[in-house]
Amino acid sequence: MKKTFILLIICFVFGCATTQITAFKDPDFQGVTYKKIIVYPNIENLESRTKFEAIACEKLIKYDVECIQSLTIFLPTRSYTPEETKNILERAGIDAILSVRMTDAYTTDTYVPETHTTTGYMTGFGNTATYNSYTSTYGGYTVSKPTIKFEISITDEKSGKKAFIANSTTNGSGSASLNNLLSSLAKEIGAKLYQNGLIKEKVVVIPEAKQSNSEGKQFASE
Repeated sequence: MKKTFILLIICFVFGCATTQITAFKDPDFQGVTYKKIIVYPNIENLESRTKFEAIACEKLIKYDVECIQSLTIFLPTRSYTPEETKNILERAGIDAILSVRMTDAYTTDTYVPETHTTTGYMTGFGNTATYNSYTSTYGGYTVSKPTIKFEISITDEKSGKKAFIANSTTNGSGSASLNNLLSSLAKEIGAKLYQNGLIKEKVVVIPEAKQSNSEGKQFASE
């Protein structure tokens, strides 16, 4: 209960978001995993696109895949033919393209009714008693909660076929920022790709501790 209350406070102050994704993986790509993915969002706003590419690659760090931001190899000031695009992807060693396209964005307004709470205390001196009270007012305002929806796909670079498609809905709290929404979306995309076997979890190898010289000498003397 205490943990839930703390999370609610964090969401209220800093903003938070949740994402639901419905996905389908093409059976022809059973057993296929990708090692180098480029994030190529179909987002016209340059600031939003830059943020999503950076956040998506950040969320994919925990997996055994290299993530490339499209803006690092495809300059937004230039146009590329399909042939030029394919050549650039091949030279970069890209084996899959992660695309996202926003399909809807809106806010839901919820009115928080005004409530009043009165508390007080009594003080006494001799035969005289004094009652003191104060009233707190809460509510009386409207909270706007954002929602964004995306189409998501993974395209196999070699064949040009779609290996994975999905639809997502991300809902934010009243104080959620664009970063909160995109971070939630990117995190769930990574989780879905992993669940469908398209990327693997990164394995961290911890080197074995070497036996110290003193321990070796003691063992030899024995």
